[in-house]
Amino acid sequence: MKLIDLIKQIFKYKFFIVNGIRRDVEVKYKRSYLGFLWTILNPVSQILIYSIIFSHLMKSKVGGFDGEYGYAIFLCLGIIPWTFFSELLLRTTNIFIDNAHLIKKVSIPKFVFPIICLGSSLFNFFIFYFLFVIFAFIVGLNPATIILNIFIPLIFLSMMGMSVGLTFALLNVFIRDIANVVTIGLQFLFWLTPIVYNLNALPENLRGWLYFNPLSICIIASQNALVSGQSINISNFYYPGLVSLVFFIISYFLYFRLVEKLADEL
Repeated sequence: MKLIDLIKQIFKYKFFIVNGIRRDVEVKYKRSYLGFLWTILNPVSQILIYSIIFSHLMKSKVGGFDGEYGYAIFLCLGIIPWTFFSELLLRTTNIFIDNAHLIKKVSIPKFVFPIICLGSSLFNFFIFYFLFVIFAFIVGLNPATIILNIFIPLIFLSMMGMSVGLTFALLNVFIRDIANVVTIGLQFLFWLTPIVYNLNALPENLRGWLYFNPLSICIIASQNALVSGQSINISNFYYPGLVSLVFFIISYFLYFRLVEKLADEL
């Protein structure tokens, strides 16, 4: 019953959510000459650095990504979804603290703030991914394959980012160390995800361990789909879906247990 009420309230406050996303984007780029380009400068700089440093070392170990731009394309297929997930998780973790002034003054369901965070993160993702598709088209790749094979991984990355992020966001109000733990954890998670390196570059006895990381499944699926040209198999995403469901259940019960106490703690 509570879940149905939550869904009804989402539609009730849809204009607040849409305006919140627009305000979030406008504030971020206000009085900025480069505007939304700042969103992609950090991940682009990462791609350039890793491409320059590792392109010759890793060129023979990213099978299927041949040619002059092969390693850069491989990096884009990892860094772009990773940037989306890490931004969504970090921003959601701090969302109640960042909006403490509104939560204390305005009577509105608190769960709309993570939804606004998801919307603005998706906006940034699509800008970056659109530019990548243009680059892929210029270097001779089929843009349709790249576009179609990102949506299923994106759905599961969104689910994980929201469910895990909301769990941490609720705890972060009461235990402020949570945000720092998430930041450090993401640094380790980056290197436990095949972004800079191909899974085949690892010793065979280590490859299976990376599949315990649900992000690996999402990113590897996108990379393999581009190499093979085949559509993504939804059955490969049972594990990320299960992780998302577990954290959704945790965040669901935490929300109704702690929501009334948020304003006092903030």
